[in-house]
Amino acid sequence: MRRTRGVGGAVNRPGVILGPILVGMVYAAGDGVAPVFMMLRAVALVGAVVAGTFAQKTANRPLEEISP
Repeated sequence: MRRTRGVGGAVNRPGVILGPILVGMVYAAGDGVAPVFMMLRAVALVGAVVAGTFAQKTANRPLEEISP
């Protein structure tokens, strides 16, 4: 289980670094804030698909079973 948390943290770091840079680039290249929100919507959709596909189901499971 700990490997999953490490991967999540490793993937989060580039997102935190590149997010503001990409928002600035899209805003500067586009017509206002609409392209920025479209980019953020696309990123959120990709994240939802990945989480829905790979996330562990934890409903009705004791904590000891989920994280031994």
